[in-house]
Order: sequence, then structure tokens, then C-alpha cells
Amino acid sequence: MTNFSNKQASEKQRVAETEARLKALIEATSDVVYSLSPDWSEMRELDGRRFLKDAAVPTTSWKTDNVYPDDLDMVNATIEKCIREKKIFQLEHRFVRADGRTG
Repeated sequence: MTNFSNKQASEKQRVAETEARLKALIEATSDVVYSLSPDWSEMRELDGRRFLKDAAVPTTSWKTDNVYPDDLDMVNATIEKCIREKKIFQLEHRFVRADGRTG
């Protein structure tokens, strides 16, 4: 039983260290970090870093809340293509900043 407990404690320590490294990386960059559902319909978390509005609870209105209205069709089409072709989402588009201005 002790061997299992030690292994479990060691695994928890590795996870904690990995999370600490990820947090340090995130805090050292100017990137915005977010988490979305696999079909991109729901934003689960957004750390807007005072640049975008934070989302602490899941929301399905994330695109209309954050994407500049004139760019919404382009963003939706790119998301659909990335899902269909199983590619990484990469797109420059305008967005609504936390203060309401366009970014």
C-alpha cells in the first residue's frame, strides 16, 4: 500500500509542477488564454489579461461578445473549416476589447 501511495503522491507532485510551469509561461506572455468546447460552441474559460473581458463561467455567446461584428462570418467560416479538416485555428481578426474599443 505504501508503494502505491508514494507513486500517487509523486504523480500529484509532477502535475503540480507542470501546472506551475504553465502558469509561469502564461504570465510571462501577452497571449490571451482560453478554453473552448470541441465544437467551439462554448467558451469554458477566458483569461483576457485585462485586454478582453474575462469569462469565468461557460458561455455560448463568446463570439458575439468578443469578435468584431464585421469579422464574425469570417471567424465562423474559419472555425468550421478547421473542425472539418482537423487543423489548428489561425486567423487574424478584430475583436472587442474589455473597454469596448476595437482591437
